[in-house]
Amino acid sequence: MTLAQLLAALGLTSSAEIEQSIGTYVEAQTAGLKRNRDQLFNDNKKLKDQVAKLGDLDVDEFTSTIAELDLDMADVVDRLRQKPSVDPKNPDVAKQIADAVAAAETKLQRKITAAEKKAADADIALQAANKARVDETIERALTGELATQKGNVDLLLPMLRGRVKGEIDPDTGKVNLTVLAANGDEMQAAGGQVASVTTLVETIKADERFGAVFEAEGGGSGAGGSKTRPSANTGKNPYIKGSPHYSLTEQANLREKNPALAAQLKAAAERAA
Repeated sequence: MTLAQLLAALGLTSSAEIEQSIGTYVEAQTAGLKRNRDQLFNDNKKLKDQVAKLGDLDVDEFTSTIAELDLDMADVVDRLRQKPSVDPKNPDVAKQIADAVAAAETKLQRKITAAEKKAADADIALQAANKARVDETIERALTGELATQKGNVDLLLPMLRGRVKGEIDPDTGKVNLTVLAANGDEMQAAGGQVASVTTLVETIKADERFGAVFEAEGGGSGAGGSKTRPSANTGKNPYIKGSPHYSLTEQANLREKNPALAAQLKAAAERAA
């Protein structure tokens, strides 16, 4: 319907004043609609700009989702404006999150590595302390028993050291000693009893090959040289010249019976010269 038809239907005659009045009325009625349209366009553009910062998200799809959920676009825009989801200078949210997670994992791994190293160092220190304690216990037990049975500690301790092993009881903290036979098996005493350090030293003392490194019990010099137990009654080194126990016969007998011990005694005599 044209303006002329509308005026005819209303029984009015067309004039400039009437047309201006109608135009003013129509413009007033449509102005609000235009403002709402422009605001919607503006809000939609802002929304798309904000959504675009989310990187991989599809702007049109996101906008459609908002419409399907019957959300107010202006409200969404305000929320995005008040609390941005991303750093405008770095719109790649996924990368920001990945970097943050990687940094946290690296920091945590450093702490774990430091803790593991500290624990490993503590364990090494504990093992070293335990070994020193075991070694000291073994040496003290052998030294004490050799002294009791009047054996030459300097010569016998290095030889017997490998025949005794120690272990710390985890419950009591006590060092338990185990005596080994020459073949490395656990040594047995008479009657099948577990051998002790005393048993070990007594066995060595009874061996004719090692008589020269134990002091005489009967006070005899043994200078004549027993063929079954070299220097058993001398209690001294037959290689030390000028001593009452110096004996070429004992030296020869010792070299035949126990070359290793003969070499030790000879070296000790040379050091003492």
